[in-house]
Amino acid sequence: MSPRYLKITHVFFILCMLYRHRIAAKENDPRRTFFGTGFLKSGPYGVDPMGEIDFKFRTTSSNGILVIAIDDDDPSRFQAMQLSDGHVVYSYNMGHGHRRLSSSKLYDTGDEVTIQKKATDLRGVVELLADRKPFYPGKRPKFVNAEFVYWGGIENKTTIPVNVTKRFFKGCLSRLRLSTGDIKFESSPAGYIQGCYVKPAHNVTFLEDDSPSTKHGLIFLEAHSEEKDFIALGIINGKVTVKANAGNVPLTLQTVKKYNDDKWHFVSVNKDGTRVDLYVDSEKHTGNIDKMQQLIQTTEDMYLGGVPPLYMDKIRNRDFESVILNSLKGGSIKDLTFCGI
Repeated sequence: MSPRYLKITHVFFILCMLYRHRIAAKENDPRRTFFGTGFLKSGPYGVDPMGEIDFKFRTTSSNGILVIAIDDDDPSRFQAMQLSDGHVVYSYNMGHGHRRLSSSKLYDTGDEVTIQKKATDLRGVVELLADRKPFYPGKRPKFVNAEFVYWGGIENKTTIPVNVTKRFFKGCLSRLRLSTGDIKFESSPAGYIQGCYVKPAHNVTFLEDDSPSTKHGLIFLEAHSEEKDFIALGIINGKVTVKANAGNVPLTLQTVKKYNDDKWHFVSVNKDGTRVDLYVDSEKHTGNIDKMQQLIQTTEDMYLGGVPPLYMDKIRNRDFESVILNSLKGGSIKDLTFCGI
């Protein structure tokens, strides 16, 4: 866990609720929000496409690939920019071994950051990482000749160099430019949407109890006072659990792993029509709500971390598993985002 967060708790979560039917991003919006599962592939190129790089990003996630190119003939040669524990890192091997430059400041605050790599320097928006510094003193670097450049992740994880994170980017990328000029994108898998929905980071911490870890507890809840509609996200026996009902048959999605482990975790719940996806870090689960009633209508207040006393007496719904409504004692929620709202 990064030392800049106050260690109060045994369970940490990042929550992003994405109601895609409400998103009104324009098709030509150049900004893209990634969820740690997708990437963009640009090309084809020829000689050294990452000779110059110019782009912007915004994230509250501390690790992930920003952009990477791997030589087509010699996969040991590469250039990459990544986030490592909140620091921007330029990492490369251009024929004479691995080297890296790291920012001294942290850039996972949710604020927009501009990155410019030129032939003579490497700049962040407020920080100069290198100025006319040679790649290898006294040695001529070899070009990284790559047909494709990848943004936010990569097509084949097995090709990622050992010196580069395996985590995909979570956040916004925009104004993507290379020394070759305009970027042309190949078709890429899902895992991002157009528009930017990352906000500056905030943190809410719930007081710790006497237990060594939080087994059960509520992260998020919205419900209907008269009907059965609701959506709830919480922890049951340490496993991240989503329960939802559009008015007929309740849906439950639950992780295999337990996440009450004293670490931050990225949680994303995506609803697209009848389909509901639950992502927790690299774990994914998918289910479907009732086809006849696709919309989850809610009238009650939103609750985070628990519900008031006698809450169940106020609502008609009885599909909640009671332990998911427990207070989230010893846990934190940060970067709660409703995309498109």
